[in-house]
Amino acid sequence: MPGNTAYDEGVMKEIKWQGIWAKQREADRKAGRIKEPSPWFIGKYRRPERLPEKLPPVEDGKGTADSRPNTAHSGVAVTRAKSAPALEKMRTSHMETEMKRSFHIETSVLGKKFTPAYKIPRRMY
Repeated sequence: MPGNTAYDEGVMKEIKWQGIWAKQREADRKAGRIKEPSPWFIGKYRRPERLPEKLPPVEDGKGTADSRPNTAHSGVAVTRAKSAPALEKMRTSHMETEMKRSFHIETSVLGKKFTPAYKIPRRMY
């Protein structure tokens, strides 16, 4: 690559390696050697969140036999589901809580792989 600057050479090498890595990922996908992606992601306010297994079904708004109108405070009817499956969906198991906590620690400044984005100069007074 004569006549190129160091920046141009770096860009060319990056493009070359991206192509190599893409071919390797495709070969791994065809061979069935891909690692399952983590169901956890960093959500709002840097809190770890888990992707849902399936999207919940959309209700038609008519309500169910287990729901009743609630007019206690505002006088407007509000329907609430009182079924056990709906309550089970809201509970997070102990294992998921521990996975969430460890994911949050590993992606924070307490993690083993943490490196600061830039070095903060220390002033001596």
